[in-house]
Order: sequence, then C-alpha cells, then structure tokens
Amino acid sequence: MDNIFETATTALKAMLTNEKKQPPHVGEVMSCWIYLSMLEYG
Repeated sequence: MDNIFETATTALKAMLTNEKKQPPHVGEVMSCWIYLSMLEYG
C-alpha cells in the first residue's frame, strides 16, 4: 500500500496534467441511467 504522500502526489499529477479525458465506459453510463430511472420512477 502506498503511503499518503505518494497517493496525494499521484492524485495531484492526474488533476494537473492536460491529457484528454476519456469518454465514460458504456457500463458506467448504463448504471447512471438505471440509477436515474430508479430515482424518477421508483
């Protein structure tokens, strides 16, 4: 397990880089739609 400083450094580097963000995975989008449907109609 990484220590807290390595974890924080990795997280900051990920937030500060200007890489293009990947589109959400199909499974993630489907889960969001199911959750939204459950909130609206459930």
